[in-house]
Amino acid sequence: MLSTADKVNLVVSGIILLGMILAWKSEGLGGFVVITGFIVQAALHPDTLTVWAMWIAPAIGCLFVVYWAMSEGQVSR
Repeated sequence: MLSTADKVNLVVSGIILLGMILAWKSEGLGGFVVITGFIVQAALHPDTLTVWAMWIAPAIGCLFVVYWAMSEGQVSR
């Protein structure tokens, strides 16, 4: 049986995955969903910040946001 903390962690991981899928169509929104999911996961389980593999998703989310900002002309090239 999964504990409540494990269930919440699974839901947040699903939200991060959903953000990755959403970023294929809407880079800005998907990137923000991924970053927000990571922040929630880090707030609930601070020990995940020490695992280097956990930083891959927010790095990709940041790249999606940067790409969105550059394609919208909000950031000079």
